Amino acid sequence: VEHGLDALVLERRAEEDRRDRHRDRRGPHDLLDVVRVDVLPFEVLHEQLVVVLGDQLDRKASAWDGFDPAVDQAWMCEAAEEATHVWCSQQRLAVFLSAMRHFAQSLREAGVPLNYVSDAAGSLGAALAVTLASLPVQRVVITEPGEWRVRQSLQDACTAAGVVLELSTGETIEARLL
Repeated sequence: VEHGLDALVLERRAEEDRRDRHRDRRGPHDLLDVVRVDVLPFEVLHEQLVVVLGDQLDRKASAWDGFDPAVDQAWMCEAAEEATHVWCSQQRLAVFLSAMRHFAQSLREAGVPLNYVSDAAGSLGAALAVTLASLPVQRVVITEPGEWRVRQSLQDACTAAGVVLELSTGETIEARLL
């Protein structure tokens, strides 16, 4: 096993590279797309999980580049740690959560597959780890979080799950299994 990564992760990356090469050969106006779904025992493997943080409610963000609702999924989370990490008024918190919920509704109405976690007791990373344990994905894509603490929490969850975390800035963090 190369660099401590398990064979499944390497196989997923190789398949992703093959699909990317195929997509690069298609013209920008191709309406027909070959959709291939990897099937693990009893579970569907999604290509990417786009993490939408509460201060990044924008479908034009670069994390959405290449999003395909046939094989990708969005993920949003209301995590208790985020509501309590820094003090804020109840009114501000209510507006923030309302904006998240309205954005989530607009995603659903647009046909975007969405995994919305509304009651996470801990951190974003802990909630993402629970999701990754039950939802097999090839990579997690995020727009650079505003706080290093949040980025590290999400990175740790991806590393533990053996999933690549890709920042929409183009940087890729390889998940290493220990």
